[in-house]
Amino acid sequence: MFKNNPGMLTRISGFSLIELMVALLIGLFLIAGVFKAYVNGRASQDVVSEQVDMLDNARFALETISADIRQAGVFGRVTDPFRIDRTSTMPAVPTECAAGWAVNVDRPVMAFDEQDPYGGPCVNNYFQGDFLELRGSLRDPVAPLANDRIYINSDVNNAQFFYVAASPNISLTARDYDYYVTAYYIASDSDVAGDNLPSLHRISLQPGGLVVDQVLLAGVENFQVQIGLSIDDNDDGVTDRISYVDPQNVTDWSVAKSVQVWLIVRAGTPSKLLTDTTVNANIAGQAVALTDAVSFTAPGGANDGLRRVVVSTVAVMREL
Repeated sequence: MFKNNPGMLTRISGFSLIELMVALLIGLFLIAGVFKAYVNGRASQDVVSEQVDMLDNARFALETISADIRQAGVFGRVTDPFRIDRTSTMPAVPTECAAGWAVNVDRPVMAFDEQDPYGGPCVNNYFQGDFLELRGSLRDPVAPLANDRIYINSDVNNAQFFYVAASPNISLTARDYDYYVTAYYIASDSDVAGDNLPSLHRISLQPGGLVVDQVLLAGVENFQVQIGLSIDDNDDGVTDRISYVDPQNVTDWSVAKSVQVWLIVRAGTPSKLLTDTTVNANIAGQAVALTDAVSFTAPGGANDGLRRVVVSTVAVMREL
């Protein structure tokens, strides 16, 4: 058994007040650093998520446009619009862009540079950018038929429009195909009251002969296209190269083979991490500073903190 020895002194030491304060200060610095890293990481994650959402939405819009381009100029099993019989009685098409617009198959691909070519009644609140319209038929024949749609009955040599449930059956090998007309442009709103958000709109021919204008993608500031023309350098009837030109430079729409599309898409809300929104992009052969695009939150294109991306694609028209 051990006993306390009064002659032996035991020294007990601890943290002084200064040491404790220094330790607390160091701890606070460490916590602040960890918190800042967390905040920055979370902000970066939000930025990445925002960019992914913008690109996903833009890809959806591009794929929708591309699908229409690929089918443009094919009318059932016929690619020559002059082989289509348009003498059959067609219904009136309410609110179509112009007389005969719905069945203007002579120009299955048509574009206008920086303008609304019609001024109504099918276009609502045109803002800026190009105007693209496409006509063709869906790839596969359809059955049964409905009474309120426009169809094309086609074999390899001829085709005919009709608008009733009974097909004209121009030959034993003819089949019936859904006919479509679509057009794309930028409007100054997304049809949501008060948002003032420029948007990509899609005009389409619907059952009943109605021409309907719908928002395809909100937050699209600009829409540009160039038309790929078939160039036959040695006049042998074979395409030697494709030349992309602006719509106003197309003199023969019958040799259009593809369309290149550009979209400028912007975020819906400002980003706190975006300190310089000046980004130069090549769109339709021209250098464009994205801050020069008109912004509704900061008119004149001032740094508004809105993130912008440019997306593009090329779609080739299908040939039989």
